[in-house]
Amino acid sequence: MIESLIVAVLVIWSAIFVFKKVFPKSAYSVFSKLAQFFQARGWTRLAQWTQPAMVSGCGGG
Repeated sequence: MIESLIVAVLVIWSAIFVFKKVFPKSAYSVFSKLAQFFQARGWTRLAQWTQPAMVSGCGGG
């Protein structure tokens, strides 16, 4: 049970990480809308946590 939970958390975290690296503009848009949704519900802490940082420079490595 606990092993499944740990694996699920790692898979979700990895998917989010890859999504941010491969599609930076789409990820910014998705996380911005998610933060706005949380802010509208009154969940300010969660909204601040999901608010994306401003992208500076070029998107390439």
